[in-house]
Amino acid sequence: MRRPPWWSSLRFVLVASQAGLWALLSAGAGWWVYLGVRRDLEAAMAVQLSAATRLVARQVEAALPRTALTEPGAGPDPALARILDNVRKAGLAEDLVLLSGRGLVLVDATGEAVPGFQELDLAGEDWRRLRAGETVVHDPAGAGFGTLSQSAYAPLKGGAVLELRVDPAYLAVLRRFRRASLWTGTLGLCCSALLGAALAAWILSPLAWLQGAVRGETPAGPPGGGHELSQAAEAVAGSLQSLALQNQEARLLREHAERRSEELRQVASAIAHEVRNPLTVIRGQADLLGRALGPQAGAAAPLDRIREQVGRLDHVVGRFLELGRPPRFEPRRMDLAALLQRLADTLRQSAPSDAWSVAVDAPEPCQAPADPTLLEGALLNLGLNALQAMPQGGPVELALRRLDDRLCLDVRDHGAGFADGVREHLFEPFFTTKASGSGLGLALARRAAQAHGGGLEALDAPGGGALFRLWLPWPGEGA
Repeated sequence: MRRPPWWSSLRFVLVASQAGLWALLSAGAGWWVYLGVRRDLEAAMAVQLSAATRLVARQVEAALPRTALTEPGAGPDPALARILDNVRKAGLAEDLVLLSGRGLVLVDATGEAVPGFQELDLAGEDWRRLRAGETVVHDPAGAGFGTLSQSAYAPLKGGAVLELRVDPAYLAVLRRFRRASLWTGTLGLCCSALLGAALAAWILSPLAWLQGAVRGETPAGPPGGGHELSQAAEAVAGSLQSLALQNQEARLLREHAERRSEELRQVASAIAHEVRNPLTVIRGQADLLGRALGPQAGAAAPLDRIREQVGRLDHVVGRFLELGRPPRFEPRRMDLAALLQRLADTLRQSAPSDAWSVAVDAPEPCQAPADPTLLEGALLNLGLNALQAMPQGGPVELALRRLDDRLCLDVRDHGAGFADGVREHLFEPFFTTKASGSGLGLALARRAAQAHGGGLEALDAPGGGALFRLWLPWPGEGA
């Protein structure tokens, strides 16, 4: 059978548990009080009934002959009836019955009990107490139609027993107490359930208010309750609203960035088309001019200069196109320590002289998924920048280390470091501090790191110089 959705809701569970807990506590406390009061009341009534039964037993012994105490009679006994009338006037008994020592009815003051009938209410323990001269009082029991019945027994001379059957009017107070206790307990359970439900609603009202705030509804006023949960709901709602505003701003910024990226791609394509065609013509004309002039003195150097600048401009256009389109990310497992060793060899060959040195700190192989083209290109750009940052020469330090959940590839130089106001613009396209720089290298290096799920940071190196840290996510021991 499928349960309705409200069955497992927090509201239903909390209301049911609170109401059930209050009802259980109230029922337990009420039942404990009821049992204690009832026990004390019945004990007090039993003491009074026992004393009254002994008193009546002495009157019966004085009024009846011994033969009446041993042989069953044929009808109501006048003497016993007179004693019953007096007891009835006191509102204590409704009947008096004489029993033999074997439990047979001898005489009934009202004539209702048949002489010789066996009394079945007396147990073996009752007979033992009666023969010891004690009075036996039974507990009140239901007699039908909402009434109670009770009997008390007292020993007589000759081994007979007097049974005093209590008047129901005498037990009316006990009956009213039981009925009042039942109604009071029922009312208490209902009130406890209502109190539990009200308490649960008081607790849950801030959650309902918060649920409306999460759905985007505008709640009227602060959350109800006025307790800590209300304050927490209001604080969470404020945080959610702030987060929604931040998400909206982030979405607008992302859309703006996507539009700018698309515009940049379009501009890059247009520039590449408009610039590379003239460059091709210039390079071709330079080649024609070179063949026409031949080996004339002084003509080769200017033509080589033209070809060099055309190549440089073509390279800048190519880098600009790379910036305008998403990088192709094709990762494979590679040893990052071996990558740094290859980078060091390339930088040593690119250094103008022995005044520049390259050191590698990568003591152990480290396998990680990476795109060789993107990662090698980014690190080579950082290494060449490090060489250029030391015009007079100096050491370039390459290092591979793990920091928490990141794999860090560090490129450090011992140059002048970052000038004031430069660091915050380093990764902006076309920003450069070099006379012949394009301002695209660092931007492309950061894009390569981000394509791997990492990033690129510009830090001040201890003791001076700049430290560029390209970090990748740690792939785990089993990667």
